[in-house]
Amino acid sequence: MAEIGRTAVSVLVADDVAANRLLLRLYAQAAGHIVTEAADGAIAVARVAAGGIDLVLMDIEMPEMDGIAALAAIRRLPLGRAVPRVLAVTAHIDAAEDPRLVNAGFDGILIKPLDPDLLADTIRAVVDKGSGAGPSAKAQTPEVATGGCEFGEHSR
Repeated sequence: MAEIGRTAVSVLVADDVAANRLLLRLYAQAAGHIVTEAADGAIAVARVAAGGIDLVLMDIEMPEMDGIAALAAIRRLPLGRAVPRVLAVTAHIDAAEDPRLVNAGFDGILIKPLDPDLLADTIRAVVDKGSGAGPSAKAQTPEVATGGCEFGEHSR
């Protein structure tokens, strides 16, 4: 549930699986946040470039442009202090040990399936660390959160 007195966060959900986007959108909206969606990394980069995004929930495995390439493109955008926080979202349970993810510059890693309360708490914690602070303000090793709500058979 949304916390009284807390500002809504503008969340971009980037995932090529429509069911995953739907669940993440519903979870974030239930926590009081404003949600935009992108079906691949290139669309996510364009939405971030347009401005107004505080946090990106970025699936790692997407066609056209994967989450790691999309994050690199987002970090290169001339956004100044408006750089959003970006959380990797993956079903790979060993993601915290994957050097590609750890070194890519994500602000955290979420392991599917996600619990709605865990997602709400993670969004708040990451944004409270300073939305728009950019990669230099975050820890070297991203935080990892795991949950327990089904995402469906075809999630990645």
